[in-house]
Amino acid sequence: MESSFKNIIFDFDGTLVDSIQAIWQTTKAAVKEFENRILPSQPVESFEKFHNIHTGSRDLRDLFARIYRDGLDHDLLEEMVAFHQAHSPEYFKANILFEGIRDWIISLANDGHQLFIATNNKLSNVESVFADISEDFMSKYFVDSVDYYSCSDGNGGYILKPEPDMILKLVNAHNLNLSETLLIGDDIKDFMLKQSLEELKTAGVGWGKMSIDEMKNLAPKQRPDFILRHKDLKKREELGI
Repeated sequence: MESSFKNIIFDFDGTLVDSIQAIWQTTKAAVKEFENRILPSQPVESFEKFHNIHTGSRDLRDLFARIYRDGLDHDLLEEMVAFHQAHSPEYFKANILFEGIRDWIISLANDGHQLFIATNNKLSNVESVFADISEDFMSKYFVDSVDYYSCSDGNGGYILKPEPDMILKLVNAHNLNLSETLLIGDDIKDFMLKQSLEELKTAGVGWGKMSIDEMKNLAPKQRPDFILRHKDLKKREELGI
């Protein structure tokens, strides 16, 4: 086995895939679909502006609200979110996988690791990406995957990372030992999971949302335990406290 970690839980966006372009294309399609009902009519002007807005958004509703401010009523907002969710798999394809990810997943699975995904995205988008490689890719190399839709807050909403619910769902379903588990992500929301799951170790990738320097400069309780500059667990860099 490539490392002492039996179980590897991957984040999705920014860790396995460069998803921002797919989200951008889906957003443009939603805007075009509803442009005659948006007041005032205001296109998403540029990818750079969209990227900045998306980075600060909690979810799709917040994203559209930030783009259009007071230009959307509640019903229109919900229709745009539903359209976005229904059509996003059309843009989530294998070409948005980061270079080397496919081979890394295969190598880790063949080396005896149990692989999982826990994502604040929709599972249908995850499945669309890997089905574009082969129909059985996920069933062959991943034990299980969860998205935020699988974790309801009981009030019509959903529980996203950094809350631990998605991780605990995997832990309980598969009797995982957290001390043998590594979560690989690209964002502070991934690394903060260790605050509520003390035995869990986290690793930040050097190709995602945050730069290596940004991860190293996080407060100790928010900082990942390891940095992965390469898609190789043996070459992980330990940060410590």
